[in-house]
Amino acid sequence: MNLQRAASVLLLVAAAALAWLFLAPLQPIPRIWGVALLVALPAWTLFEAKQLRAVDVLPRLPVYITSGVALIVLAALTAGAAAGSGFSAEALSLRLPAAAELLAWSSGCTVAGIAFVWLCRVLGVRESATLAQLLPRSRHERLGFAGLSFLAGTAEEFMYRGFLLAALVSASGSLATASLLSAAAFGIVHGYQAHQGAARAGVLGMILTAPVLATGSLLPSMLAHTALDLLLGLVLADRLLASR
Repeated sequence: MNLQRAASVLLLVAAAALAWLFLAPLQPIPRIWGVALLVALPAWTLFEAKQLRAVDVLPRLPVYITSGVALIVLAALTAGAAAGSGFSAEALSLRLPAAAELLAWSSGCTVAGIAFVWLCRVLGVRESATLAQLLPRSRHERLGFAGLSFLAGTAEEFMYRGFLLAALVSASGSLATASLLSAAAFGIVHGYQAHQGAARAGVLGMILTAPVLATGSLLPSMLAHTALDLLLGLVLADRLLASR
């Protein structure tokens, strides 16, 4: 066990060092926060997922509240890093798109995300026991989950499709590389959904990147992300969990 832990720490340090070198063109503040979003936060969520798997009965509403508070703090830290980065609002995709673009991309991205999740189910991907426990049951839990869905849709998009994507593009000069790395980190952050679920979240991250690249705005992705969480957690959950 000690050897496994040491190997994990060594891997984490190596990944952080590689990310630090990759982000070398950036100023210190965005560089540090870029490493945090690429390596530290995914590593922490994997550790947290392991802790959750050891709990027989998860207290859903307290988990929603603590997760929501964590998202607010992380979004605030990201905003602080963005303010010290020198990135323009345009680079962070902070603009309001035309109404037609907003409707088309947010709805299209939502439909594509639902279709992909359903395809994964058809191909045999089942939800993890942890995710099944985290889905709401009571009316109060549904309200809490709805609030968390909104926070996740806005905060995670700002963190991964706003700041991190801009930082990676600035460091690498490649939209493709930046999109893949930000989506991969986004997927790992969802490690509580197990390996297949995290991989699925990574692909969903790529789907959510498309509106940002096409419109230069985070808003369609924020709306689509929120809608996906609400639909999958409140409307389609029973079907997705059937014969898990």
